Amino acid sequence: MTGNDGLATWYLWYINMINSCLLRLLFNLYDLELSTGVLISPMIMLRKLWENRPFKTPFYINVMNEGITL
Repeated sequence: MTGNDGLATWYLWYINMINSCLLRLLFNLYDLELSTGVLISPMIMLRKLWENRPFKTPFYINVMNEGITL
């Protein structure tokens, strides 16, 4: 055993937790698509990365102006 076993175990737990949350979100969005007939194409990224992009694309501007907070 190495000194990093605890860290590796924590990291795997963390990644599984994030994947579980993302899957729940995507399944809920899929149910919403089926009930409304509206296609939803989510872009999921960390807020810090989104807000600190080196340049503002038309997509970024549209999301910031028209995006809906869930």
